[in-house]
Amino acid sequence: MSQAQHIIEAILANLQESLGVKVLPQSELLQALIVIQKKLGYIPKNSLSVIAKVFNISRADVHGVVTFYDDLNLQDKPPPKAKHVLKICQAEACQSMGVREIMRQLKQRYPLDGDSVKIEKVYCLGNCALAPTVILDGEPYGNITYDQITDLIG
Repeated sequence: MSQAQHIIEAILANLQESLGVKVLPQSELLQALIVIQKKLGYIPKNSLSVIAKVFNISRADVHGVVTFYDDLNLQDKPPPKAKHVLKICQAEACQSMGVREIMRQLKQRYPLDGDSVKIEKVYCLGNCALAPTVILDGEPYGNITYDQITDLIG
């Protein structure tokens, strides 16, 4: 059993203990996935059956939740670590405020395979009144420009 599997089993066992149940309620699935994602940086594909068993649901149900949310990363192995993670909203409000040009400039400055900045496209960060919006290392920024982003990254 891999280290990731041990970590996942410990997370699930801790949740079972804190709730005082053997079978976890489906309402806790997303929270459990978020905890796993934070701890490992991804959701291992080979862990879906283990997770499903503890929630008494199908592997397909777990897969559906993991693939529905952009912030959950379903992978075979851990993703490479970047110094910064930049999530850039691609929704209509952000597009109307110039996010495509910002994205073009950022792709030129930061190579996709580089280790300094991981750029992720996301769809609606729920901050449309302050478009364009990004999240840099977990912090949201609105009315953002290319120059402001590069200043924040350093």
